[in-house]
Amino acid sequence: MRPIKNGLRSLALLSLLLPQVAQAGLTFTFQDPSNLQTNSPGAYAGFVQAGAIWSSLLNDNVSLNIELRAANLGSSVVAESDVLYAEVLYLQYNIGLFADQSSVADVSAYGSLPFALAVPALMNLTAETGGDITPYLDSNSSVNNLYLLATSANIKAALPDSVFPGLFSGLYAPGIVDSAITFNDTLLYDYDPSDGIDAGKIDFVAVAMREIGHALGFVSGVDERDQNSPPNTSAKGEDDLLSTPLDLFRYSADSKTLGVLDWTADTRDKYFSIDGGLTSLTPFATGRTHGDQDAASLWKRTVGTPYGIMSPGTYVGQPGKVSQADLTALDVIGWNLNPVPEPGTWALLGAGLVLLAARVKRG
Repeated sequence: MRPIKNGLRSLALLSLLLPQVAQAGLTFTFQDPSNLQTNSPGAYAGFVQAGAIWSSLLNDNVSLNIELRAANLGSSVVAESDVLYAEVLYLQYNIGLFADQSSVADVSAYGSLPFALAVPALMNLTAETGGDITPYLDSNSSVNNLYLLATSANIKAALPDSVFPGLFSGLYAPGIVDSAITFNDTLLYDYDPSDGIDAGKIDFVAVAMREIGHALGFVSGVDERDQNSPPNTSAKGEDDLLSTPLDLFRYSADSKTLGVLDWTADTRDKYFSIDGGLTSLTPFATGRTHGDQDAASLWKRTVGTPYGIMSPGTYVGQPGKVSQADLTALDVIGWNLNPVPEPGTWALLGAGLVLLAARVKRG
């Protein structure tokens, strides 16, 4: 554990008075150990296009390294990612979000966060209760209330080295890979969504964009709790698995009543809210094992129009959509948005993943 440092909120206030470094924007370096540029040039170009779209939407001065691979992932998985994570004190992250406020959504979201060292939340499936699925209030200020597990990309946006020098210097070391993405090279893809998606094919740019979206921080610690519990394995302790910055805006009707967050995996409805749970902006999926059979790191599956590019399901022959919900979620966890069109014009690209398979790497 890192010691809790005093004066961090004062540091955030002072940082607002510092000269602002010119923004170069979000940039990607795509590493190509599988030589996709030769073996699958359409796929490589699709990742480059997906990165360019994210760069057009987000303006943080962040450089990310993404490793690209291809493999046979079976018939039910379109892509999977190994994402780099790091532990960060909630207090540090809170101060980062305070300094990052640049939109109405940011102001509302920050105002909804606990002004405290620790975050209380509903929890379940822990060793403390014998793996019981019944929710209980976890407010004991232990490690999982004090710390978050954030993707390296999310940390670079919310706690930039220019404002918090040296705090996460290891994430900026040469050769650091922020995410390693493997796509299923046995499926049929349409690599050019500009003229529509061919029947029977998957929009590859959408696949790439969603995987990058997980690296940016659209992930939930609920997935780890859901998967590391009976009947899959014995229950882990509260402090063995941490929640993510996105989980700071995860609520249920029960947690709203208590004035806390909801970090449980079960079939009760969970939703994204930036006003302390008063307003549900978009429903979350609730867990593959104990919830609705979709990863909690996604929006809830819906019949008809998906809630956004971060929705579950593979839309063969159809484009997906980047939604305002997708962008608001990234906005409030620390990214800054470029000016965007009205929601009705957000049909940028489509199709999705069956499953996020982001395995935690601690570093």
